[in-house]
Amino acid sequence: MEIFVGLVVVLCLHSGIYGDKNGGMSEDEKLEALEERLFEHVLQEYPEFATVTGCDVYDQSLTEYTQEAFSRRKVANEALVTELHSITFHKLSRQHKMRYTILMDHLQTFLEGYKWRKFGTLNPINVMESLFSKSSSWFLPKGDLQKHFKRYRGRFVGYPKQAADLINLMRRAIELNRTNHIYAMGRTHEMNEWFNNMMLLFRKPERFYEIPSDDQMEIYHLLSKLQDTVDTVRRFLMNEYLPNTRPEPGVSSLPGGREYYEACLKFHTGLPLTAEKVHAIGLREVRRIRLEMQKVMDKLEFNGTLIEFFHHLKTAPGLYNLTQEELISENEYNIHELIEPRLWTVFKDIEHVPVRVEGTRLARFPWGGYNNGTFGVNILMAEKKPVFIMMPLTLHEADPGHHFQNIYPNVPDLPKYRRWIKFGEWHAVPFMYPSFTAYIEGWALYSEYLGEEMGLYNDTYTLFGRYVFEMFRASRLVVDTGIHAFGWTRDDGVEYMMKFTGFPKEILQRDVNQFIAWPGHACAYKIGEMKIKELRNMSERRLESLFSVKEFHDVILRIGPVSLGVLEDVVDEWVTETLLLATSVANITKSVSVLHAIVLFCLVNFLNQVLMP
Repeated sequence: MEIFVGLVVVLCLHSGIYGDKNGGMSEDEKLEALEERLFEHVLQEYPEFATVTGCDVYDQSLTEYTQEAFSRRKVANEALVTELHSITFHKLSRQHKMRYTILMDHLQTFLEGYKWRKFGTLNPINVMESLFSKSSSWFLPKGDLQKHFKRYRGRFVGYPKQAADLINLMRRAIELNRTNHIYAMGRTHEMNEWFNNMMLLFRKPERFYEIPSDDQMEIYHLLSKLQDTVDTVRRFLMNEYLPNTRPEPGVSSLPGGREYYEACLKFHTGLPLTAEKVHAIGLREVRRIRLEMQKVMDKLEFNGTLIEFFHHLKTAPGLYNLTQEELISENEYNIHELIEPRLWTVFKDIEHVPVRVEGTRLARFPWGGYNNGTFGVNILMAEKKPVFIMMPLTLHEADPGHHFQNIYPNVPDLPKYRRWIKFGEWHAVPFMYPSFTAYIEGWALYSEYLGEEMGLYNDTYTLFGRYVFEMFRASRLVVDTGIHAFGWTRDDGVEYMMKFTGFPKEILQRDVNQFIAWPGHACAYKIGEMKIKELRNMSERRLESLFSVKEFHDVILRIGPVSLGVLEDVVDEWVTETLLLATSVANITKSVSVLHAIVLFCLVNFLNQVLMP
């Protein structure tokens, strides 16, 4: 089958999406055309993602989850790499040379991951990725019910087939002894309840009032098929998959699992880091941050242990027990009254679109999250969330974190495949296009750090909250590697994080379950932040008085999402160019000064000769 698929794609190199459409084009234009074809390929292979981008061409289709589809995508990306190699690199403009490097990194990351298509890719359902999360972009009707079904009819019809493909992958995982751990699977018995709640949206009589009876019958028939599909998946999980989940939470317990884990680490961090290296970095960061916490405790003249200090905070007046409304208003105040006025002390003046703040109840994001201009503050268990962690949370999710990334002026100029990053298949890592988590989340963590520079941690408790959040990310390096490389249990991970963060046990249990489901993902955040800090330190050291923090931030944000290796190249190029420019200006100034001296000397001699009697 792979040979057949390869032959088809090779033949397609002479026509269609893979055809030679570059006659008479410059090398820059060829590269741009190739970027466009990659994006079109992604839309075609992942129709639900296409819907998210606003493309409705593939609204009748669903993503195919089969080994044949995986092979087809591999061959298609190999063809794109072949075309990329045909572009003459030295003829590209400076900007397009960097775009070439980024595109090659993008394609090669996907192709390198193909080796691991029979690991995480075989487990598409987990605590973070349900049967329904894959269809959330289109399943729920918005507006006219009849139009909704007509638009997505092919998807409703094809849904049972897609679910059957997912089951086949998971059966293969059972055969190969490469299943998820039970903690990575969530509560599958809630599937029917969740589905039935969704069906209430369809079954309201008023929604069917003006729909022709024939269409009503078809809609009910399709919904019945969907119910059967949900029942089938639930029975499979309960009767076949869950009894065969792997006994140990770490993927290193699987045959070939250690190598697989380090491939996941490389994917998420963009760097060739071993588990030992990441674990050591985490332990070192935990020790460093713990010392900073101790300084705060000493300043407050608290003589107990860190755990005792966490208990003290819970009883101190005004630090806990917020209502849901107070939780939202606290974050709104931080953004609009404290952060926004100080942004321009460390950033260039750009057209700024204020972020919206709303409450959310998504259990998978216990603190909150950002999406398309909105900072969703999780109001579940509001009374257990301390006021002093709100500032770093806001800096991370809103300004200058994810929201600032989203509105930065470079975004419209990015190639579409980088403007619309293909998320949502985390189980398949490393067989996936780059998600640039280390860049995206690394910047958000760096934004928490910038709060100190911007003078936003203006009281002792808020500064402690900043260290708690940083400790949370540093401890994830230790726990993720501990579980997946060094035999830790989930309880080991939860207890370690409770010891250093004081976060509620139920929140940390959900976090560690996610670590088990997505090996290596939790490590990207802190590694990304540390790389940005490292690049800033390098820039300051080399540029000295020429360094501008506003220019540095502009360089980081303007390039857009990239791997950390590419980001290092970008910053190094900026530093080198800045030094060359300064040297050129100095040489010109020196030359002008010499010329001025010569002219003055000649003028004096001339005047002396004229005025001499």
